Amino acid sequence: RRRMAVEYRCCGGAFFEHIAIIVVLVLFAGLMSGLTLGLMSLSLVDLEVLAKSGTDKDRKYAG
Repeated sequence: RRRMAVEYRCCGGAFFEHIAIIVVLVLFAGLMSGLTLGLMSLSLVDLEVLAKSGTDKDRKYAG
């Protein structure tokens, strides 16, 4: 019979490597989620206002 479980020993190199990968992926997912919500919250009117009256950087990005 095959067992599908994977065993990790605490305090080994691979254990902390997997923990670091998990933390990085969760942080990346949170960052992408926040950026998506921020982008979707801008309406066309907001973008037009930024394109006409924002700073040079805002005008460039709104365009």
